[in-house]
Amino acid sequence: TPTNGLVTAKFKLYEKSNVKLAVYDLGGRLVFEILDGTYPIGVYEQTFDLGDLSPGEYIAVLKTDKKKITDRTVKVN
Repeated sequence: TPTNGLVTAKFKLYEKSNVKLAVYDLGGRLVFEILDGTYPIGVYEQTFDLGDLSPGEYIAVLKTDKKKITDRTVKVN
């Protein structure tokens, strides 16, 4: 999904879980970490800003105790 900067990740936990949300470049290098902690059951929405990054493709990775979800985004000028 192309963006000028702001990206929103939405997720739902059906049980208490460790959650990590991070952004990586296409080389697999960590660009920055957004979430890292234990979260209770619930629905979550986390907005983060890619505005300071160079234009290009990035991968957001959401890891919980039971799932790993990846999503590519393209940072445009």
